Amino acid sequence: MRLIVTSNRGPIRKSEDGWEASIGGMSTALMPVLKDVGGVWVAMQDHDDMPIQLPYPEDNPQFTVHSVPLSQEEEDNYYYGMSNTVLWPVSHYMIQHFELKKAYINTYRSVNERFAEAVVEEYQEDDVVWIQDYHLMIAPKHVREARPDATIGHFWHIPWPAMEVFRILPWSRELLRGMLGSDLIGFHVREYVDNFLESCRVLLGAEVDENAVYWEGREVRVLVLANESKQDEAEDAGADYVGLDDYIERIENDNWLDFEAVVATPDVMSKIGRLGRILGPRGLMPNPKSGTVTMDVAETVEELKSGKIEFRVDKFGNLHTPVGKASFEPEELSENAKAFLSEVLRLRPAASKGLYLRSVTLSATMGPAIPIDPSAVRTGLR
Repeated sequence: MRLIVTSNRGPIRKSEDGWEASIGGMSTALMPVLKDVGGVWVAMQDHDDMPIQLPYPEDNPQFTVHSVPLSQEEEDNYYYGMSNTVLWPVSHYMIQHFELKKAYINTYRSVNERFAEAVVEEYQEDDVVWIQDYHLMIAPKHVREARPDATIGHFWHIPWPAMEVFRILPWSRELLRGMLGSDLIGFHVREYVDNFLESCRVLLGAEVDENAVYWEGREVRVLVLANESKQDEAEDAGADYVGLDDYIERIENDNWLDFEAVVATPDVMSKIGRLGRILGPRGLMPNPKSGTVTMDVAETVEELKSGKIEFRVDKFGNLHTPVGKASFEPEELSENAKAFLSEVLRLRPAASKGLYLRSVTLSATMGPAIPIDPSAVRTGLR
């Protein structure tokens, strides 16, 4: 087993004699562990002449420092901006000092993804990944997506604020999901643990107990596009992303699609229409027939968050619906398929005569259809 430590600042610095250990608590605590078990330390590149991969110590390498180079603008937005002007003040209840800028969160997302890519590049089977602090909240999610089998830990080095304070961040749910890519999350004291658990329970709807978050990754992330008069209603109902022009711009310019459903109010459809070429082929375009263009935003969001799915009927009387993703466990796919088929049978018109469920097939996207015996389906649903 090796260890991959991931942090904003690295464990070494440049001196007249070459590279030497940095002065700091994290470096002092973790370098002996890395020297003992071997591995990699992934961190921001502190010096222009630091190579991307630097074996350390140079005379007798015991681990590798992998540097992630950032431009000055990236460092300003990700580190001095999002990390130190947003997350640090909120975590210390100093909300009068924090400043929200679109460039901060956009750069924070991209830098976290690059840190995660560096981890994945260095990852070997049975490695333990240990991500550090508030600079890298989204990185665990990206590592998990690339390496589902990885053991990932995250240690939070500052206070975790009360849920009521953390939720004021427009991206609070996104940041929590990033953290929950981890298998284990560490905090200094019990109060911070309780605050984190409450944040997961209220903001994500996750099940929690004294020391655990039960997060199955099957949630439907809902984007609501509406004017300000409906935005509070959407947030209160549990929508993950709420806004209008900024999200339209992100989808259009950045191809951002970090959601599974879109709800819109009728009065903004003239703005959303141009997103049809992006959302339409993916089945995400709001549509009055499916109930996702509506003034009753709260009810629609609650239905989607509770697991509502849509199915369509083609001209031959065939029903089509997704029942999961490749990341789902077989039991989850089976449970979703049974729930869908049960609902289809429940909706059978009273006037319908004869055999109602004639055939069932299951396939991956663009894959071959696998026939399933309808009689076995009916038996399994009883």
